[in-house]
Amino acid sequence: MMSFRTFATPNEVFSLLIERFDMPLPSTMSPTELSHWIEKYLEPKQLRILNIIRIWIEEHGLIQDDPHILLRIVPFLASIVSPPTVAAEAASLHLFIERPVRLFCHSNSTYL
Repeated sequence: MMSFRTFATPNEVFSLLIERFDMPLPSTMSPTELSHWIEKYLEPKQLRILNIIRIWIEEHGLIQDDPHILLRIVPFLASIVSPPTVAAEAASLHLFIERPVRLFCHSNSTYL
């Protein structure tokens, strides 16, 4: 996470994370296979992506360095409603950034 700025902007990296998070479900699987795929492949991948965003915020100063990215993170997190484990992690991350979001929105109300 520390060296991405040499080849991409925070918006580009965030877009790639969202793209990876929103990977389409395979259409050729039976319902049982699809359920297994979601549980064993999709959910862990989505949880890892949310963890990357959390680490980016906590340890690498995303909000301090690029506060405008909050305008993309908040709706993204709010849109996650399933699977339950992923939605719970998104809600937790949303609560974690709630104060910085309020501060950013208050100080930059002209952008909203």
